[in-house]
Amino acid sequence: MTISEDLEREHNIYLKELNGGLFDEYVPPLYHYTSLSSVKLILETKKLRFTDIRYLNDPGELISGLKIDDAITSMLIDEFIKKDIHYTRFLLHRKYLFHIITSFNSERDLVIDNYKKEAQDRLGDKIEDFPYREIKIFISCFSEHDDDLRQWIPYSDFGSGASIGTRELMEPDHVFCAANILKVCYESDAKKHKFLYDFLLKAYDFHSKVMTNPTLLEEFQNKLYELLIINLIACKSEKYKDEKEWRYLLAFNDEKEIQKIGFYEKDKLIKPYLDIPIYAQNLSKVKLGPRAETRLNKESIRQLLTLKGFTSDLVETSSITYR
Repeated sequence: MTISEDLEREHNIYLKELNGGLFDEYVPPLYHYTSLSSVKLILETKKLRFTDIRYLNDPGELISGLKIDDAITSMLIDEFIKKDIHYTRFLLHRKYLFHIITSFNSERDLVIDNYKKEAQDRLGDKIEDFPYREIKIFISCFSEHDDDLRQWIPYSDFGSGASIGTRELMEPDHVFCAANILKVCYESDAKKHKFLYDFLLKAYDFHSKVMTNPTLLEEFQNKLYELLIINLIACKSEKYKDEKEWRYLLAFNDEKEIQKIGFYEKDKLIKPYLDIPIYAQNLSKVKLGPRAETRLNKESIRQLLTLKGFTSDLVETSSITYR
């Protein structure tokens, strides 16, 4: 096995201890709640929209994961500063890399200045530059629930929209992470702290083995970045556990893919997005919300499904009473 495969195997062992893993062998049918106009656009274009992670409906979701990462990384830096300065420097660089890729361009000079200051104050290192790869991250959110009022209200025009049911989507060629569908982790912060601490301690064993081999060291670092990005994106507060959310992830640093980014306006914000194809075999259901006009919309959506090569009998209506 390669160093990447060994590291991922160890990572998944710790994940199973945390919450049964982020990557289940069986992915249940998943549902994307959205407005009627978005349903129309998805079916007409046969594409599903992924939004830049920095433009999530609730930016606090990302911040909570970063806080856990910051706390554990700082703790480990204190532990390793006299034991292994090389791993300590790696941990510090990785900590600020996460802040770079989740921040806006206008904020990055401040992030780099903070990195230089912490490197000087804690490690005695005078840093002139902060090398990093530009990684773009886009996600699309789904739920295991196909008819859930907690999803209809915030994500589907207060129940006037629809949920689109999907079977596992085909992997795009430009996926950066090996597993591009993530089961959201709702475990307590204490459990997440323990998971990250234990895994980064284990990662040190790998780092020690490859330290003198530049090729293997780079492979190790890239894989660890990838796995920790996945953890960050899958992290969500336990108070939302009833949502049973899953997230499809696109992450890449290919300039050709960056050129495909488009923009749309929502909630008075212009948001970057990427579209990926959705095929007939991926679509399992279109369910109209509890406040949607059902008779006419049902007929229109059936016609649209037929015209676009989907099965026409996929349209259902919500069983929830909500007016």
